Amino acid sequence: MMLSFLIAILPCTLPQVAPATHQSKTRKIYALDDPQLKIPLSVEEAVIQGHRNNPETFMTRAATGSAFEAWKSLRASPPITVGLTQVQGSSPEPTLIGEPRDTILDIGHVLDTSGQRRFQAAEAKSTFRSTQLQAQENLVFLEHEIRDAYWTLAAMRAQLKIAQISLAEAKRIESLSQTQVVAGAVPKTDVLRASIEVANAEQAVTTAEAAERTAQILLNNFLARPQQSTINLTVDISDENVEVSAAEETNVKDLTAKALANRPLFLTSVEQVTAAKYALKQAEASRFPDVTFLYSRSLVQSLDTIGVNISFPLIDFGSVRHSISSAKWLREQAEATQADVQQQVTQEVSQACSDLTAAMKSAQSYKRRALEPSIQLATLAKTGYSHGATSILAVIDAESTQRNSRVTYINCLLSVYKASDAVRAAVGTSLSTTTSLSVYQPKR
Repeated sequence: MMLSFLIAILPCTLPQVAPATHQSKTRKIYALDDPQLKIPLSVEEAVIQGHRNNPETFMTRAATGSAFEAWKSLRASPPITVGLTQVQGSSPEPTLIGEPRDTILDIGHVLDTSGQRRFQAAEAKSTFRSTQLQAQENLVFLEHEIRDAYWTLAAMRAQLKIAQISLAEAKRIESLSQTQVVAGAVPKTDVLRASIEVANAEQAVTTAEAAERTAQILLNNFLARPQQSTINLTVDISDENVEVSAAEETNVKDLTAKALANRPLFLTSVEQVTAAKYALKQAEASRFPDVTFLYSRSLVQSLDTIGVNISFPLIDFGSVRHSISSAKWLREQAEATQADVQQQVTQEVSQACSDLTAAMKSAQSYKRRALEPSIQLATLAKTGYSHGATSILAVIDAESTQRNSRVTYINCLLSVYKASDAVRAAVGTSLSTTTSLSVYQPKR
């Protein structure tokens, strides 16, 4: 009968590794009447709130924390193993003392003379960095979605405000036409036409309200807030005096270089190549031996033995050779992926800069050539109608032109904001890459 017990004892002194704690932040759960929900949000504050509360944040933190602990585990020295064996039998051969019964204490330790564990730890370090950078890329994408949703909500509210103003103006024109019909200044058809315009304006308000609610629900979802809570924004883009700044940096060459230096997506591919190289070195190191030291002591009598075990593959039937070949292919795949990601990042920067330039030109041109003239046209038409110089049709047409111009200009502004955010995302200059707000960061 043989009873064995195996105990793992960590070394007294660990290598100098960056210590980390399990940094789990509690997700903020809002009640519908929470006073914090009434605080106006800027776009940056919305991003911060989304990073803190969106489930994507906790997914990325967990994945990065796990990768860090895996690297720390491999970087630490292998454990010293202690085995306790009770031997009892008719043959004295299994014992150290030559007696039928013995209790043997075994202490063993493996030295990484082949370098496999060292290369495995280096691979795990690159994997941790890759996971950390991928987490940042996920948050860059989340920030881009939050910004898009924020500006979409701002645009929908601006369009709702324009629709409400148009409805109020249509009702005013309807009232004015009724007064002029009573006075005999205009035909009754003007009242009918004005009434139809009021109905159209009411439909526009209903449509705008639905679009505003949809945009608010989407942003609430990204910010992990109650779906029906009202979001107060610090911006209002409904004013036709909102200007488009041309100060945005759109130098494609400079921004591409900046993206290749900062974009987490590209830096992730670089770390993956490094990890693949260490994986190849680990596979090649399996050809070399590891040394195992074993100390055994009989607890019945004071007898000791010291053993040294060296094992290495003497005859390879293809297992080691093919594993090395597989690691080489994986390294080539990682290098090809890096080149593909570099092309992707370069293309995204070029496209985002092109879209931003086009959106800014379109907004500036439309404001000058359509919006401002439509406002003048509506003013002249209403003045002429009040003096009997123009018909109700001219006023309605001018009002419709002004409303459509304002809505189109709001959409132009929305395109500018979204294109600007697309440049930020393509370059990688976002809150998640400049702060440790949401990404798992082990304490140094």
